[in-house]
Amino acid sequence: VVEVAEESGVAGKAVRWWRLSGKPLIDENGDFWGYRGSSIDISAEFERQRDAQQQSQYDALTGLANRAMLKDRMTQALASADRLQHAVAVLFIDLDHFKQINDTLGHNAGDEVLCQIGQRISQLLRKTDTLCRQGGDEFLPGRSRARPERWQPAARRALSSSLWPVHRPWHRRPAASK
Repeated sequence: VVEVAEESGVAGKAVRWWRLSGKPLIDENGDFWGYRGSSIDISAEFERQRDAQQQSQYDALTGLANRAMLKDRMTQALASADRLQHAVAVLFIDLDHFKQINDTLGHNAGDEVLCQIGQRISQLLRKTDTLCRQGGDEFLPGRSRARPERWQPAARRALSSSLWPVHRPWHRRPAASK
């Protein structure tokens, strides 16, 4: 019995995933004639697994790595650093007074600020770096094979980018009436 999940798709149509199970058909001369079996569409199951994998490693709001992924990447980076004798750098960025944004402009505005700050910082990092949103208003960029002469300027740029004005697509919520 052969069981496979294979991708099939036509341009402009959704990709479907199938699990096939069957037996080869062999005639009395030992020649292959084909397969007899069944298939089942496992696309929904595949999507659920992919979504669970995404949620286990990425922050739902920003799409950045979460602390579980950062831990995994930093564990690998530290093992590599020990083996190859190079440095690892991790920067902790906490947005001061972030609660005021949520309190005065609302949580949607706070969410937008977090997303914009995360995008800014990630644009300043190498593709091989990891940027994690640890939770709340805390970001942790990490780099393996870090050289201080290159990581320190990147860290300064990351910190200064969080000070740039934020594009405000939201509106101030009205003050509560008493």
